[in-house]
Amino acid sequence: MLAQVLERAGHRAYCVPLFRPAEMLAQVAEEKPDIVCVSALPPFAIAHSRTLYAKLRAQLPNVEIVVGLWNFNDDITKGWRRIGMVGARPFTRLAQVVNVIGVSHPRQRSVPGPGEKD
Repeated sequence: MLAQVLERAGHRAYCVPLFRPAEMLAQVAEEKPDIVCVSALPPFAIAHSRTLYAKLRAQLPNVEIVVGLWNFNDDITKGWRRIGMVGARPFTRLAQVVNVIGVSHPRQRSVPGPGEKD
């Protein structure tokens, strides 16, 4: 859903399917993104985000990372600390992510992917 919302806002977005972390990291590295958005849902949002965030940070140290903790009812600051996020921002709403990306990465004309029409 986040990829669709970002595309509607004029950003190019690619959704990496949920696989083992090594496979997901390989796909992310292949795309060479400016920003990576990690989406996580309870009940394992913190654990999965922490693992994926640490691996992304190690593999792509200069890429901006945003973490969406959807349906997170606890204090977001606690979630941020539990994930061990340094240089990343956690969010609980799609609109927050779109706004932040819009400010840090102004819209560019989308480049059609394989099989897409211009």
